[in-house]
Amino acid sequence: MKRTKTILSFISTPLAGFLLIIAGLLPFSICAQRNNFQTYSLSNGLPQATIFCVTQDKRGYLWLGMEGSGLCRFDGIHFKTFDKKDGFNAEVIRSLMEDSKGRIWAGTSGEGVILYDGQSFKKIGKKNGLNGSTVLSLLEDKDGNIWAGTDDGGVNEIKQISKDSFSIKVFDEKKGISNNGILDIHQDRQGHIWLATFQGISVLKITGDSVKINKLLSPRDIPFESITSIAEDGKGKLWFGAAEGVFTISPQKEKYSNTDFQLDLISRKVTIYNESNGFN
Repeated sequence: MKRTKTILSFISTPLAGFLLIIAGLLPFSICAQRNNFQTYSLSNGLPQATIFCVTQDKRGYLWLGMEGSGLCRFDGIHFKTFDKKDGFNAEVIRSLMEDSKGRIWAGTSGEGVILYDGQSFKKIGKKNGLNGSTVLSLLEDKDGNIWAGTDDGGVNEIKQISKDSFSIKVFDEKKGISNNGILDIHQDRQGHIWLATFQGISVLKITGDSVKINKLLSPRDIPFESITSIAEDGKGKLWFGAAEGVFTISPQKEKYSNTDFQLDLISRKVTIYNESNGFN
């Protein structure tokens, strides 16, 4: 396991396996000048060349979500595949996440969400109330609930009731979100859930059992329509990725913190970064 602890970052590609950037234990100034790139492909034992997602767990293992070969774990030397004979009944994995308990959640195409607790696999699918065909994004919120964003069924809030029991609440277009295709999910410092969709952004404000949904749409509120990713920086500013560029939304204004959340949203400053101001 020593080798996996030297991995600082990775790049996945749907064509040629994945690329690890290995910096070892060298000082940062040296690493910045001399990064070592190592590509892993089929010839190195990688089970499948098409990789949709990668995550690293607390023990240093890399988990790979592939097309056609199930779930794969990499210890820095060997690739271990989990498939039907191990109880993992999915071929295509589009999203991966480790939760606060060290469990691995896999968002699949056609098989819902599969949970691995280190001993066995548990499927959470349509029979459990999960909506949507393919799970594209996963998030664990501050209360330990799992949010699963899908390509056509909105977002599912999954709460574990007992070891083998889950309750699922679905938020889709019928409930008020802007689009059922959810590409990314983020929870901000105030606990709001932000959804990056094919048609703008939906923001869920949760107060107890009450959920209020607000939408930010293009071109009225935001510059781009299809939002692919969300991140929050150290100052609470939210960054949104799109095919046309990047834009930011400033943090919540204190004067609106206990009043109208919709008014707070539309009053925030939006800054655009694209080709017109040097972003390539």
